[in-house]
Amino acid sequence: MLRIKIDGNWTAKDFINFYQSIHTLYSILAVIAIEVESADEMERYYLEYLDFYPYKNIQRRMEFFLRNQRTFGIPTPHIPLTQFRDADDLLDLSEQLHVRRCTYASPGITDFTGLGTALGHLKDFVLQCKKSREQEPERLAKVRILQQQEDSLKLDNIAKTIDLLERVGYSKAERRQILADAIPAVRKLERLAVQGKITHAENIDNDGGGSDDLRQDE
Repeated sequence: MLRIKIDGNWTAKDFINFYQSIHTLYSILAVIAIEVESADEMERYYLEYLDFYPYKNIQRRMEFFLRNQRTFGIPTPHIPLTQFRDADDLLDLSEQLHVRRCTYASPGITDFTGLGTALGHLKDFVLQCKKSREQEPERLAKVRILQQQEDSLKLDNIAKTIDLLERVGYSKAERRQILADAIPAVRKLERLAVQGKITHAENIDNDGGGSDDLRQDE
C-alpha cells in the first residue's frame, strides 16, 4: 500500500489535481507493468513451448483486443495510447487504483492500493516532486540551476520507465506521446509539493505499519 502524507490548507481544486494526477500516473505505470509482464510471459511461452492460455495477462490482453480493438478483424499489436491515461477497462478490479484511506488534517494521509510495481514507481515520482521544496537555495541563480537539474532528472526517470515499452513494439513517437500525458500530472504534484501540501510518500502494510514492500489489497 502507498501512503502519501499531506499538510496545509487544501482547496477543492487541489484535491481534484492531486487525485487526477495520481490516477493518470498510476494508469501509465500499471499499463507498462502489464505490457512488460506480458512480454516476459510470451518469451517464456516461446522458449518453453507451453500452452498459451495458462498465462493470465496474455489471455486478458487478447480478450481486451478482441472485444474493443479490431482493425479489419485483426487485434491491434499493443494497447492503444488512450488506455494509458485511464487503464480501468484493462485492469482487474483488484489491480485498479483504490483509495484505502483519506484523512484530511494537518498533517493528513491518503492511502492507495493497486499493482505493487506501479505503486512503487509512483512513490518514487512523488518523492522526486517533493525534492523541489526541500532543496530551495538562497540565491536565485542557484535556484534556477537546481530547478533545471531537477526537471531534467524527473523527466529522464519517467522517460526511462516509459522506454521499457520499446521492447514490446511501441514507437518513439508513441512513447513521446505517453510522456507528454505524464508531464502535466507530474507538474501538478510538484506544485502541491512546493506549496508544502505533499510532504512524503512511503510504503506501508495494509494494516498501516511500515513496510519495504508494496502489495495489492486483498
